[in-house]
Amino acid sequence: MLARGERGRCDLLQAGRHGSESASSQASLEAVCPALAVISRGKDLGGAYPAEATLKRLTQHGETVAGTDEYCSVEVISDGTRFDAEARR
Repeated sequence: MLARGERGRCDLLQAGRHGSESASSQASLEAVCPALAVISRGKDLGGAYPAEATLKRLTQHGETVAGTDEYCSVEVISDGTRFDAEARR
């Protein structure tokens, strides 16, 4: 998508690689502008994930960020047009 210069819109982004430093680049976030980013990460991964730079990129674009390290689960339900998300501890 980026190589072809395409832009799109997505409501929900599953951040790659537990939110690592190389996940969710500035260019990809600008191309899709997600409303919610979910980061799947276990508490046992230590302090390296999600990377502070990744969190900064996500929040600079106005995304709400929910991570499974902070919440036990993040449930997203969609009717195909809209979505609702609920994070549970």
